[in-house]
Amino acid sequence: MYNHHIDQSLHMETTCGSLISELQKIWNEVGEPDKERDKMLFELEQQCLDAYRRKVDQASHFRAQLRQEIANSGAELACISATLGEQPVQIRQSFKSLKKELQAVMSGLEEMRRKQIERKNQFTEVLKQIHSTSNELRGSAEEYWHTIANEESDLSLNRLEDLHNRLLSLQKEKSDRQKLVLSQLNSLKSLCMVVGIDYRLIIHEIHQSLDDSCGPKSISEDTIERLSATINRLEDVKIQRLQSFKILPQPW
Repeated sequence: MYNHHIDQSLHMETTCGSLISELQKIWNEVGEPDKERDKMLFELEQQCLDAYRRKVDQASHFRAQLRQEIANSGAELACISATLGEQPVQIRQSFKSLKKELQAVMSGLEEMRRKQIERKNQFTEVLKQIHSTSNELRGSAEEYWHTIANEESDLSLNRLEDLHNRLLSLQKEKSDRQKLVLSQLNSLKSLCMVVGIDYRLIIHEIHQSLDDSCGPKSISEDTIERLSATINRLEDVKIQRLQSFKILPQPW
């Protein structure tokens, strides 16, 4: 490559020398004064210098751009690595050119961007399930809005595992509540039969979903409390009915 540049320089010098010699012959034939010749040669030298200077400035500007892109890409690479809770990728090899170095940095950056998108999708899915399950249990999911808002700043596997554990805990609580509600409904149905009250009318007043034999039933704290209160009330009615039967005179 170095010899190639030398050959090009020699060729250019030879070409310039030939052109100047040809120009001198023309001036000799025309009879151009030495003063005018010196002036025109000086102008040619200045034009050549200006052309070279512009090319040097352009090359210097492009080199600065490459260095800035390498620095920016490296900073983004380190930032994404920190967000994912991973050690930043170290590009240790030396490169023959800035273009080769930028290519290597961009390759690592694209890989980390892909991992970041995948991790975001994992967080989105588990947060969506937490939000949904929390809504079923609490009737709202306000405590998780800050988690969603801070999603971009911490996408580490440790945090993802914490969210998965939280989801498992909520799912366990949901399962326990579903069993409790079914048990309460069975107790309530038996009591309604004993005291002669319309079971479907009672559960419809507590929550409309309880009357749906196929769809999901409400398992909120409010629904469970209202079921418990209704069961207790009907238990009292049952006891009162039994006591009233005992004090009635027995037929002889």
